[in-house]
Amino acid sequence: MRKTHRGIQALLVTATISVWAGTASANLTTVHAPAAGEQSQYQILSHVYGGTFLAAVNNAPSYTNGPVTATRVDDFLAGGGQGTDLHLVDVPAPGNTDQQWVDGIASVRAEARFAAYSQQFGYSDALHPVYDNLFNVTGSQYAVSGSASHQFSMGVPWNWARSGQGGNFYSQESRNNHEDHMVTYQITGLTGLDPGEAVWMLFWEDLPSSCSDRDFNDLAVEVRASAVPLPGADILAMIGFAGLSVLRYRRKA
Repeated sequence: MRKTHRGIQALLVTATISVWAGTASANLTTVHAPAAGEQSQYQILSHVYGGTFLAAVNNAPSYTNGPVTATRVDDFLAGGGQGTDLHLVDVPAPGNTDQQWVDGIASVRAEARFAAYSQQFGYSDALHPVYDNLFNVTGSQYAVSGSASHQFSMGVPWNWARSGQGGNFYSQESRNNHEDHMVTYQITGLTGLDPGEAVWMLFWEDLPSSCSDRDFNDLAVEVRASAVPLPGADILAMIGFAGLSVLRYRRKA
C-alpha cells in the first residue's frame, strides 16, 4: 500500500541494507526502506523467529540471527526470464525463481500486515486460472490472523497470489504487467521441523510500481511445506510389512 511522509530515521536505519539487497544480484527485485512506523523485512523476520536478523554479508543476499538464516530466492533470471519451477520442498537450484512453484503440501499463515488495504492470500493454477482464496487476513501489523493448509496437485505448477483492495497480484511477473509483487526467502536452521519440511517467507507489495513504495511489507506470509506422498506409497508399505510378518511367522513355525 502506498504510504506518505516517510521517516528520516527509518530511511537511515534501512537504506544501506535496501540498496545492498537490491544490487547484490542482477536477479533480485529492489526492496526499498519502509515508511516511518512500519517494519522492514529483517525486522519482521526478527519478530517471527526471534533474535536480531542482520545482513549475512558473506552469504549475500541473506539475513541471519545466528542459528536461523533467511536466504533470498531469485526473482527472475538475468535478462528478465521467468526461470524454472521451484519445488516447494527443495533447496533452490540454479535456474529456479520464485515465480512458479510445483508439488507439495503447504500450511500457510499470515505473520504481518503493514498496509491500509485489505489483504487476502491464495493461489492460481490450471484448475483455478484467476485466483483461489486460501484465507482472509484480519488485524494489522503483527496482530494478524489468517491461515490454511492445501495439498497441491502433483506436477501442476501454480502461482502464489495476493488479493484484496488493489486487485490480484501473482508471483508470476508476466501476470502483473511484468512487475514483481512478491519476494521470497527460504528459512533454514529452525529446530523442531519434521524430516523434509521446508519453510519459506513471502513478502508482498499490493500496488503497481507507479503508485507503490516497493517496501514489500504489505503482507508477510509463512509457508511450512512437506512433500506429497507418492501415489500408492502407503499401500506398498503395508504390503511390505505384511510380507515381513508372514516371513517371520514361517521362520517361527
